[in-house]
Amino acid sequence: MQAKPETNGQPKCGCGKTMHPPYCDGSHGRNAEQYEEWKRKVELERYQKQAQELWFDGGSCTGGKPE
Repeated sequence: MQAKPETNGQPKCGCGKTMHPPYCDGSHGRNAEQYEEWKRKVELERYQKQAQELWFDGGSCTGGKPE
């Protein structure tokens, strides 16, 4: 599958695998195993970022965001 024309500087993709819809992130070029591994990594990073933002928003009970 080829990326569709760019919108706002980012190519659109219709492969259905992208983790950043509607933009292309190269997912269509991964085999099933590579895609699942990459998907887990992206989801974990999103979860960690969300948890960090929730916990450290305005400081925490331990006195602030660690370095």
